[in-house]
Amino acid sequence: MLRECAEQLADVFTDIFNISLSSAIVPTCFKTMTIVPVPKKSTVSCLNDYRPIALTPIVMKCFKRLIIRH
Repeated sequence: MLRECAEQLADVFTDIFNISLSSAIVPTCFKTMTIVPVPKKSTVSCLNDYRPIALTPIVMKCFKRLIIRH
């Protein structure tokens, strides 16, 4: 969806990124991750057979790349 609406969202994200850079504060919604348990083995017998995977919002990944270049 972000790719399809890139032109419409570009100005909005540019403003958010610039404000964030000037105030040195990352918006909380960018830092929110979703933890997904993924099985280590094909047969799961206990909770230790899962490993956590953190899914970061795509917007935060883009913001991180911009900060690294900055």
